[in-house]
Amino acid sequence: MAGQRRAIGSKYDGARASLRARSWRRRARSLFRSFLRPGELCFDIGANVGLFTDVFANLGLKVVAVEPQPVCVAALRDRFRGARREVQIVEAAIGSESGTAELLVASEHTISTLSPEWADIARSKNLFPGASWQERITVTLTTLDALIEKFGIPAYCKIDVEGYEADALRGLTSPLPALSFEFHPEIVEVTTTCIRHLAALGMPYYNFSPGDSMRLVWPGWRDAEEAVSLLGQIVPDVPFFGDVYAFSEPRPLPN
Repeated sequence: MAGQRRAIGSKYDGARASLRARSWRRRARSLFRSFLRPGELCFDIGANVGLFTDVFANLGLKVVAVEPQPVCVAALRDRFRGARREVQIVEAAIGSESGTAELLVASEHTISTLSPEWADIARSKNLFPGASWQERITVTLTTLDALIEKFGIPAYCKIDVEGYEADALRGLTSPLPALSFEFHPEIVEVTTTCIRHLAALGMPYYNFSPGDSMRLVWPGWRDAEEAVSLLGQIVPDVPFFGDVYAFSEPRPLPN
């Protein structure tokens, strides 16, 4: 799962892991059905091997899956090859401008990053025990604006880029109906930058989903500064993560 904090190499009983996965998919489908409709377009930024892409596709959404790691791109192509679902795969990372960038490839591919600062913090705080970021590869860099120009305006954009969220959002210059990005309390200033950028674009409504819960937990929509304040109160020394959801218009909160 995107951004899941766990000991690298930890083992789960197969039946328990399968049950956890089914439960997560049910919650994810319930959340996304509350604001997305079949046939709409969504972007999966940092698609990895396609966990979210698969959920989106099975909800009848058109998906643009964006992923820079060659091994993950190969897995995506294999997973969705020949599927009668509308999935387009873009082998690239997302940044503030088009070009190339150096990707720090992790020993666990779910935590590879374009942010050396984030990798240093993760090492120093031992956020992912046993992980290393020793390999570096050059990857293509594109922007959200460029994706929109090519594929159209998505109804929803999910961003999971391991500490590079603010750089990714700097490449977006117009509001989207809905967007989410990963939150890390160790770099709450990055979250603050993201929220204020989105608010300036015209996305004033916020909520939060902790961990892999796939549930919005604030009892009502919060404005940008309320969201910044609430997230800033989360103690960075407590292992924690989640996703910030931003909307251009208020939606009924899912049950």
